[in-house]
Amino acid sequence: MMTGMLSAGSTTEGCAPGVRARVWLSGEDLGENDDFARVWLHLDDGQVRVFRLPASCLGCDEVLAPLMAASAADARGMLLEVNDRLFEWAIALYAAPVAPLLRSERWSRSHAAALSFSRGLDAELLEVLGQLQAQRTWGSARNYTRLAILPPEVRQRRLQAITRFPLLVAPVLLSGHHRLELFGGKRHAWRAHDDEVVEAIDRGRDLTGVLAAHHGVSRALVRSPTCRQMWGSTALSHQNFLRLMDALRPEQRPARWAEISPFVPALPALESLAGGTERLIGVARDVFRPGWTALWRACEQAFAPLPAAVSDAEDFVRAAAGSAANVAGLSEDELARAWLRERGLLPLLRASARWHAARRPTPRPIEDGETLPAVIGLWEEGVASATELTTASALTREGDDLDHCVADYWSDCRDEGTRIFALSLPDDERATAQYNPRATHGDVPDYGLVQLRGPGNAACGAAMQAWAERVEDALNEPQRRAARAAALATAGQRRRSRGWWMERVVGPLDPESEKELTRVLARHAARPENRPLPGEVLRAWVAGFAYHDGASVQAQLSIGRALELVREPDNPHDPLAVRIDGCGVTLGYVPRALNAAIAARLDAGEVLVCQVVECDPRAEPWTRLVFAIAAEAGMARR
Repeated sequence: MMTGMLSAGSTTEGCAPGVRARVWLSGEDLGENDDFARVWLHLDDGQVRVFRLPASCLGCDEVLAPLMAASAADARGMLLEVNDRLFEWAIALYAAPVAPLLRSERWSRSHAAALSFSRGLDAELLEVLGQLQAQRTWGSARNYTRLAILPPEVRQRRLQAITRFPLLVAPVLLSGHHRLELFGGKRHAWRAHDDEVVEAIDRGRDLTGVLAAHHGVSRALVRSPTCRQMWGSTALSHQNFLRLMDALRPEQRPARWAEISPFVPALPALESLAGGTERLIGVARDVFRPGWTALWRACEQAFAPLPAAVSDAEDFVRAAAGSAANVAGLSEDELARAWLRERGLLPLLRASARWHAARRPTPRPIEDGETLPAVIGLWEEGVASATELTTASALTREGDDLDHCVADYWSDCRDEGTRIFALSLPDDERATAQYNPRATHGDVPDYGLVQLRGPGNAACGAAMQAWAERVEDALNEPQRRAARAAALATAGQRRRSRGWWMERVVGPLDPESEKELTRVLARHAARPENRPLPGEVLRAWVAGFAYHDGASVQAQLSIGRALELVREPDNPHDPLAVRIDGCGVTLGYVPRALNAAIAARLDAGEVLVCQVVECDPRAEPWTRLVFAIAAEAGMARR
């Protein structure tokens, strides 16, 4: 039977009734490494259906009738497999390209057949789907069919809405695929459907309000040029990136994707530096005071590679948070946000570069004799090797050998499950790679590469980057699932026993940075929201919030809400424990590292009052609720 067969017309040249055109193609035609046949069907009602069948069916138009019958009974496109005596099985390919994409080695009869099939499709629909291509791909048979079967007036309105607001409307009406595929087994039907948005489109109403409500952003952002074109990868989810853009003033926002894409690689490091997506959104207007594009370009001109410079700033902030000059006792995340708000990103990067460049003794982490469970251990491929560093002394040696501060990361490995590898390639090329746990759809997280540094924190070449990514693949192979689970379980036990407040050991600040830190703290303290309560003795996050009942009452935890301090001298884990209750439930505890003075004052009979000073339901559980404790006498004088 002949490959690349095309038939046009509903009843001629072997086509089944209801089929406008069909084309048969082999796996070889399509560049697929398999022996299956595929058939594209263009139906009289406008649908495009694609199926994968056994190779013996290639060119057999007898199978079209049962395929058509099954399709006719499946108006919503939920069918996964058709079974019939003529072909045993046929798999529906919803994420197949709407028109066949063939290998381009040389022109053949198959190319002619695919081209003829494509010419019969609706050119306007193909054009609109083609304009959407960015981070996701949209030109699937499913998406084409969703639009092709609509009444002409409705279809035109939906095309107009997609063209006007591609970023905001396409995910509501269509499925954004990670890639087009020709194997099948999934429906690929998911989309962010919203009846109100669809009704407004189909009735020709103004879309600004319903799109703003659907995406949780302002009308002004919906109308802005930023949302008038598709985006590629934004590092954050598109929804969170929309919220980040909405936090900026109109004059601060980038006007087009070309002003966003060059700086996307640095965004995850900035998000981490600020303490997460929600915290970054909260300080975005101050961070990007010069404007999105102006700030990033100034930073890029001063520091290359920029993502590494932003990531390095975390180590500097850690040193600043541990400095005696941090009289306010701000945590790393709090100090990073204060520096970003009061001084800006560029001055922070300059201070970080100065601190990293200063020659100072590498601090030695406390070696508690522990060896972490290895996920890989030693991994070798040819002359390339990767050695997992599972002790504090191994990290220290790596930092000494490569003249960087990887020794500071021992507590991340021990308490968070981070894994550090010493990488080597031929010609004595060396680098250090950091892999952090990341959430997945499964019950055991996998690992993602977050830092790769050569000697002296230098950037690495393409070969070393490729090797680091290969090690990431090896870390996440299915056979290492149990090893990943063991590594993360050990880290979880350490967090629960030692607490989230465990800090890295880092080097001291240089005198100039200490002066700058003092200025940052002074400006930070002058903000009305940061002024301490009268008689305040402690302000901190509630420890263990995720393990108690706070989530059930967090809507009631408004600023100023009174909380109760309860001593637990018989607590089996910590005789100095101070429990925090509120709204009739246990919220968590005063952090263990900070509870000694509070416990002593309560034990002495002193009356202390506690209240909510911040509650962010969208923040991570360990930074969701901030409390303040004050002496009752000081509060009475207010």
